[in-house]
Amino acid sequence: MFIAFQQVIIPPFTSIHICSTLSVSKDVDVEFEATARYTGEGLWAEEIVRILAADGIEAIIDKSGSEEAAIAVVMGSVRISLALEPQFVVSDISEDGQSLCTSTVGLCSKES
Repeated sequence: MFIAFQQVIIPPFTSIHICSTLSVSKDVDVEFEATARYTGEGLWAEEIVRILAADGIEAIIDKSGSEEAAIAVVMGSVRISLALEPQFVVSDISEDGQSLCTSTVGLCSKES
């Protein structure tokens, strides 16, 4: 459960515009591609390449680091749920009734 609470105190006979939004993405599948560097204590890079090949992962030997390693491009997807921090904006309403709260157009309700 997520609860967002804000308290605003305004002077009498004052009009303000308040925008409060909370962006939540639920169960979003995100594709990724990563370059992985595999090492293993007691294993040569050639052995690691063979182990990865048995799992269907094509790898090459990297001799650039302090120890040889197997390098492979790994692709996949991950399912994430991410809640972003709420945005809370309080602004004056201009004489013509317009609000400075433009980043949440369509999500704001005007109270006066």
